Amino acid sequence: MKALSLSNKNIDSTVRETENFLKENSISRENSLRLTLTMEEILLRYQDRFGEKKEYIPETGKRLGISYITISVPGEAFNPISQDDDDWSTRVLADLGLAPLYSYRKGVNRITVYLKKIISKARKKVFIASASAFVLGQAVILLCEDQASVLRE
Repeated sequence: MKALSLSNKNIDSTVRETENFLKENSISRENSLRLTLTMEEILLRYQDRFGEKKEYIPETGKRLGISYITISVPGEAFNPISQDDDDWSTRVLADLGLAPLYSYRKGVNRITVYLKKIISKARKKVFIASASAFVLGQAVILLCEDQASVLRE
């Protein structure tokens, strides 16, 4: 992807592209909103620190079957999601397995979020109920066959 300046227009554009990427990856609307707000906050913190003329590189893609979002900002080390912050959105995203990860290598700040498929509680319940029904159904079939063979004898 191409480098963009940390202007409000570019940040807004990146947030919209992130939102579309999350939609394509079937991330729930609620989690998508949390994640886009967090990414916007991260970009605004970089803007506050480095100014609007500083460039960043937004990137989305898939690696080894896992979708990701990365923001790279060349320059001095600055972690916009430092642990000193009592930011509720970062904690909520961490609980969901969508926490942004910070790294600094070779003069580049990187924020990466890996999108794991989140299975809703309702889906888990349906899956457990279906699996239980299948197992119990198979057990009943086996028991009925055993009882039928006893009766035949």
